[in-house]
Amino acid sequence: MKRKIFLLTLTIYLFCTNVYLNAQWVNTDGLGAKSVNIFASLEQNIYMGGSGNIYRSTNNGLVWSQNLSAWNGARAICVDRGRIFTDDGNRISRSIDNGETWVPVTNNNDEVSIIYDFVFWNNYGIAATLDGILHSANNGNTWSLLRNSLFQKSVQAVVVLGDHIYAGTTYSGVYYSEDNGYTWTNIGTGLEGYLIALKVVDTNLVAVMETGVYISVNNGENWSKINNNLPVGIEVSSIAVSDYNIYIGSNSGVYKSTNNGADWAKISTGLPPEKGVTAVAVCNSNLYAGVSGNGIYRSTNDGAEWKTANYGFPSTANITDISISGDNFLASSQHGAFISNREEIFWSNLDFPADYGEIKDLIKFGDAIYAGSWYYGVFRTVDNGLNWVQVNNGLTNEQIFSFAAVDTTLFAATYGGGVFKYIKNSSSWVPVNNGLSNLNMRSLLAIGNDLLAGTYNKGVYLSTDFGATWVPRNSGLPAGDVLRGFAVSGNNIYAGMSDGGVYVSNNNQIEWTHITKTGFSSELLVSVAATDDYIFAGSWGEGIYCMPIGGTKWTQINTGLTGYDVYRINALAIYNDKILAGTNGCGIWMRSLSEIYTNVEDVILETPTNYILNQNYPNPFNPSTTISFSLPAKEFVTLKIYDALGKEVTTLVNEELNAGSYKNDWNAGNLSSGIYFYRLQAGKYSETRKLILLK
Repeated sequence: MKRKIFLLTLTIYLFCTNVYLNAQWVNTDGLGAKSVNIFASLEQNIYMGGSGNIYRSTNNGLVWSQNLSAWNGARAICVDRGRIFTDDGNRISRSIDNGETWVPVTNNNDEVSIIYDFVFWNNYGIAATLDGILHSANNGNTWSLLRNSLFQKSVQAVVVLGDHIYAGTTYSGVYYSEDNGYTWTNIGTGLEGYLIALKVVDTNLVAVMETGVYISVNNGENWSKINNNLPVGIEVSSIAVSDYNIYIGSNSGVYKSTNNGADWAKISTGLPPEKGVTAVAVCNSNLYAGVSGNGIYRSTNDGAEWKTANYGFPSTANITDISISGDNFLASSQHGAFISNREEIFWSNLDFPADYGEIKDLIKFGDAIYAGSWYYGVFRTVDNGLNWVQVNNGLTNEQIFSFAAVDTTLFAATYGGGVFKYIKNSSSWVPVNNGLSNLNMRSLLAIGNDLLAGTYNKGVYLSTDFGATWVPRNSGLPAGDVLRGFAVSGNNIYAGMSDGGVYVSNNNQIEWTHITKTGFSSELLVSVAATDDYIFAGSWGEGIYCMPIGGTKWTQINTGLTGYDVYRINALAIYNDKILAGTNGCGIWMRSLSEIYTNVEDVILETPTNYILNQNYPNPFNPSTTISFSLPAKEFVTLKIYDALGKEVTTLVNEELNAGSYKNDWNAGNLSSGIYFYRLQAGKYSETRKLILLK
C-alpha cells in the first residue's frame, strides 16, 4: 500500500501545463465539411470529398472520419485496383492503405489549377483539369500535363466507353481519344450550354449540361435532350449511374430515370426542400446525396426516403437537454427528438412532428419514450418515433421543462403549472403542488424514491412521498436565483444556479454549500454534470469548465470547440468515458473524459469543507487502483476492503488523521477477479463504494 497525504497550510491547485493541449471536443455530426463535392467507394469504405477535407466512412455513412486535409477542397476521387487517387489542391495524391496516408504523385512543374475527374484505362491514367489533361503512363505513379488539343481547355469529365476515352469540356463539347489519351478529336452535335458531368449508361453516353440532361446512343456523334418530367429551369449539378438507373442531383432535389432518361421521377423525401444537391452516388446498394450546407444524406431504399448520414444529428441544432436511458442517449432540440447508442454515438431522428415546436426534455419510461414540448405538452412513442401520440389529459399547463421517474410514476415539471404526475398505464396527469410556493418549475431530479424540484426563483423543493407534499430545501442557496439543473455523484448532489455558480449537498436534509467560482469567468451558468471525481459546468458564452471534487479553481476545457454559439452550453451528459455537450445552435459535441484527466494532478492543500469518499480510479482495475477521500476535521479513520460476501480482505487505513485530502493505492494482484467494496469510517461519518477487479 502506498498513501499520499496532502497537508494544510496554503491553497495550491496545480494543473500540468499540457493537461488540455491534446484533448479536444469533436462535433458528433462527424463532418467538419458541409459542402460535398464527390463520392467514391472501395470495398466497404466510402470516401467523400468536401470543402477542405476528404472523409472516409467504414459503416455505410454512419460515421465519417477525416482522411486528408486538402487546402483547395477535394473535387475528384478515383479508386483503381485498391488505390485511391484524389486532388490535393492543385496536384494529385495517392493512398495505398485505404486513405490512412497520402503521397503526392504529380510532377512539381505540372501542377494545375483544379482537378475535376479521373479515369484509368490500359494502365494509363487520365485526369480532367482546368488546364487540360494530366496523363500517367505508369499506372498513376507519376503524372504530367499533356500539350495536345485539350491543353489549356477546361476539361470537366473523363470516361471510358468501348475502346475510346471520352473527355467532356466545359465550353468546347466532347472529345475522344483512340491512343490512351495522348491525342484528342472533337466530336458530336446537339449539346447546348456548358458541360457539368459525363457518364456511361450501358452502351450510351449521358451528359449533364447547363441546359439539362443529354444522351448519345452512337458514341457521342449525336446528342438528344432527355428532360421529360424534369422541372423547367432545373440546374443539374451531378449524376450517378447504377446498372440501368440514372440519378441526378439538382437545385430541386434528386431525380431518377429507369429508361435512359426518357422519364424522370423525383425521389427527394426527407431531403431539405430549399437546399440544392451538389453530389449523388451509389455505394454498396445505398444512395448518397451531398446537400449544400447540410452535409450527407443516405437512402437505403433507392431514394424512397432519405436520412442524414452525418452521425445523424443536425450540426446547427439548438440542444435543450441530453439524458441517459438504458443503452441510449436521448437528445431534445428545436429540430426534434434524437436517440443514440451510448457507445458509438450514432444519432437517429425520432421523427418528432415539426409542427409541435421545441422539445425541452426526453425520458424513457417503461416501454415508451416521452417528449416534453414547449407549448404543446407531452408526447409519447412506443415504436422509437415512428408514431407520436399527444398525452395531455389532465395537464393544465403544456409548457414542459423537465421529467423524472420514480418507480412506476412519471413526473413533469411545467412553467406556470408546477409539477404533474402520471402513473404508468393511467389515463391522465394529476397536479402535485402541495407546498410549492412557485409553480414556475425548471428541473426535476429523482433520488431513490425522493424528488427534488428546482424553480425559477424560489430555490429547491423536496418531496419524500411521491409528490404529495413538498418542503423547501434552500439552506445555503442564494435567494431569487434560477436553478438551471442538478447533477449527482455518489452521495453528493450538485445544483447549478444561473448567477451563483454550483452548490453541493451531501446530507439527507439537503443543506447546500457554495463551491468556489474562482476561475469561472462566465456571468451565467446554464448546465451542470458530475463524475465521481470531477464537476463540469456549462456556461453561456464561455464554454465548459471543469474542477476536481474538493478543488478550489475552475479550468476551461474548450479545446476543439469552434464558433461563438458553440460556447453556449445548454446541456451536459456523462456516461463511462464520454461527456456530451449540447450547444445553442451548433449541435452536440463529445469529448473523452480520460483526455481531460490525463496528466491532471489535483493537489489540494486547503481544508476540505465536507467528508468525501471518491470512487476509485481506474475502475474496473487490474491490479492496482487509487482510493481518495477528504476530511474536514481531525478524525480516527479506517478504510477497509471487503469481498462480495462481506468478508474483510485488507485494511488500508487505521489511524487518526488530520483534516485534509488523502490518496491510497491498493494492489490486488493476489486476489481473483470480482466485485469488492471499500468502506470509509471517520468519526460518525461512513460511506461504502463498489470497485471491480477485472483480470
